[in-house]
Amino acid sequence: MEIDLYQVSHLARSIVKEAGDQLNLEWKVAKETVAKDPRDLATKYDLMVEKQITAALTKLFPNHSIYGEEVTKTKQHSPYAWYIDPIDGTKYFASDIPLFSVSLGLTDKDKPILGVVYNPISNQMYSGYQTGKAYLNNSQIKVADQRPLKETIVYGDFSKFELLSGEKQRKINQNYFEVMSRVYRVRAFGCGSLGLCWIASGGFDAFIDFTGKTKIYDVCAGLAILEAAGGVYEHIAANGEKKLIAATNRTTLAAIKKLII
Repeated sequence: MEIDLYQVSHLARSIVKEAGDQLNLEWKVAKETVAKDPRDLATKYDLMVEKQITAALTKLFPNHSIYGEEVTKTKQHSPYAWYIDPIDGTKYFASDIPLFSVSLGLTDKDKPILGVVYNPISNQMYSGYQTGKAYLNNSQIKVADQRPLKETIVYGDFSKFELLSGEKQRKINQNYFEVMSRVYRVRAFGCGSLGLCWIASGGFDAFIDFTGKTKIYDVCAGLAILEAAGGVYEHIAANGEKKLIAATNRTTLAAIKKLII
């Protein structure tokens, strides 16, 4: 059964806004953290937001699968699946640094088709869906015009780099220096959902998952927004990993791809 993405987008925006605004009230209080692995952590607010969004989605879309980064795994016999990253940038949130987001994406047969990414501290909500347009709050956004490779600004994601073998780290460093030598800048902020939205809104030109460790929860919403804004993406095999690259256009994507394969 097909769904009305325009209507669903408005519902998703409302759900994410409510959850994000709750974080806005809480983010300056003391936060205990729990280590999920040597390089990742969570707070009670990650779980709180995930449960809140899951409850709202379950009520509205009882036949849809729902997956959360923390604990939620509700599989249904439906082509539609929601992916929740309750706080993308938990370390920033826990450290009172206003660079994090609530991210909610919808897939149809594993393809991202709708996304909402909200930074409640800056009150910036990015949204978009397949066949629709992309927005920052209520203003339409689109990717930047194609620039020469030497003028492009790349968002780099280095998730789990420290956990990789020495050989894989060396190959990633080689990729990084190759990219650095050919583009204008590479910047890494540790919040992939916002990174993709910054491409969608014209700030960055490309996204590279250097380690191949980016999770669907981190990028599902951002990829849907990026496509709605006119951008493109691809998953490629490089250095024994499946890596995500994204860009404002096919020409830039192809040029970036050559640098890391």
